[in-house]
Amino acid sequence: MAYYFNGANMGALRRAEKELDFSIDKYFKKIQDGYKPWNFSNK
Repeated sequence: MAYYFNGANMGALRRAEKELDFSIDKYFKKIQDGYKPWNFSNK
């Protein structure tokens, strides 16, 4: 939500990263490695 409150642009994304102690680069790397954040299968 901080991303949207800050204007929903790359600068806002980086500010949200700092506020939430979150790394978008690490997140994208996990996705490249096969992580599926929204897997709705019943397995």
